[in-house]
Amino acid sequence: MEAITTGFERKSGFPMCGGALDGTHIPIIAPASYPTDFYNRKGWYSVILQGLVAHNYCFLDFDVGWPGKCHDSYVFECSRLCRKMEEGTFFPPIRKNINGVEVPIMIVADSAYSLASNIMKPFPEGTARGPRAAFNACLSRARIHVEHAFGRLKVLHNFCEMQNVAYQELNEDVMDQPEAVPEQNDVPAFSPAEQIREALVAYINS
Repeated sequence: MEAITTGFERKSGFPMCGGALDGTHIPIIAPASYPTDFYNRKGWYSVILQGLVAHNYCFLDFDVGWPGKCHDSYVFECSRLCRKMEEGTFFPPIRKNINGVEVPIMIVADSAYSLASNIMKPFPEGTARGPRAAFNACLSRARIHVEHAFGRLKVLHNFCEMQNVAYQELNEDVMDQPEAVPEQNDVPAFSPAEQIREALVAYINS
């Protein structure tokens, strides 16, 4: 884990990052059961692959099979990764004092996810200026690793298809899921998560 956090900071400037989290849509043929649940906002049928990757694009955790209309935050909240993050058992208990604040190992994610002490998200677009805009840019440089990992995974899949490489198809029984939830709002000011984010803003801009 120290190698991962060091790797993220070396490549992006973001400290104490243990992984980059995001979701992507995998196209499917409309299933016979609950087809509308798999019809995503982009206008096609899919399942969601949610992944957590390291600085070297290797997957640390993944969850696949949720219907395409589900929101990224809902998929995360239903995952084993989320439970382990809440319990504090996914990462080792390593902390770093940054500007007087004890900062744990964190996940970086986009604005679809909820801010927490161990999940950092950007400040809302349009309101982030100066140091906060620099924080957003730094977080984005760390988070882009998960998007690159998804790209590599899809290229590998296409290669397997073209070369007729045998692989096992997933067969998931997915029940009806609730409608997608709106983008997650920030937590109240002066919460531990906000204090950590402000400490990171100062650190990144120092």
